[in-house]
Amino acid sequence: MGETATNDHPKAETASEGLASQSRFLPQGFPRLAFVHVPKTAGTSVTHALSRYYEGHCCPAMTTLDYRLYGDDALAQYRFYKGHAYRRDYERLPGDTIRFTVLRDPVNRALSYYNYYRSLDDSELTDPFIREASHLAKTASAIEFVYSDSPFVIEHLRLGQVRQFLPAATLAAIGHRQFLSRALRQTAVDEFIEEICRFSYVLTVECLWLSFPVMARDIGLPESVFALEWKNRSEPADGVDLADLRRALVDVNAAGFECYAYAQRREQAWLAETLSPLLPVSSNKGR
Repeated sequence: MGETATNDHPKAETASEGLASQSRFLPQGFPRLAFVHVPKTAGTSVTHALSRYYEGHCCPAMTTLDYRLYGDDALAQYRFYKGHAYRRDYERLPGDTIRFTVLRDPVNRALSYYNYYRSLDDSELTDPFIREASHLAKTASAIEFVYSDSPFVIEHLRLGQVRQFLPAATLAAIGHRQFLSRALRQTAVDEFIEEICRFSYVLTVECLWLSFPVMARDIGLPESVFALEWKNRSEPADGVDLADLRRALVDVNAAGFECYAYAQRREQAWLAETLSPLLPVSSNKGR
């Protein structure tokens, strides 16, 4: 995860050549858009809605490992970028790219992770870390899952919504450690907020029904994009005490709550500023 992406991957030149003949057909009127997909934040639904509109002009890369396969010239041929990109990936995109992301309440997100791994068929899993996470979810309580020392669980539930926005040095320092110093946690929070301020839009799952169509309209996308089809939902687990789950998550991921709260405040302020001119003036004003 701490590796630095490079532009000299042997497949990068092939990707560029494959796109050369297509570049003259690019829809220059389409805004160049990058969706940084944080796992378990309704990203499949958002990606599906936008990919239909940008059909034929979507970058195929879906993970940070995929982005390494494309040189800068190859990336510049596309109009829509999605997937689990990291800062080292999306910083390579053309300068006119509009960046946005979606975050989620840490409790809801952790519960979604737990439910998802409980739903997997272990016989079809080849990755040992995913297999371990699936086994844990099926045999442990949600609280035990959160406190697990599994590197995979740690990566996704402790600063899990923050990592993709951090510089490589901080990302490497955090790694898969169970415990972080107070100074390192604060560095992660500060760098996350500084980076997220460079994004054009930061949405939350809890308000996505409103914020996504407002964003789509704001950047000039058609109304056909506005409605989201909720995809990749997992069945909820019974008997999970949400108050206990929140306490456990605060214990291991207090910085994650702070980062989410900042994103939520930013989204609310943006919606208030954007929508206030559209609201009717009260007839009781001044009385």
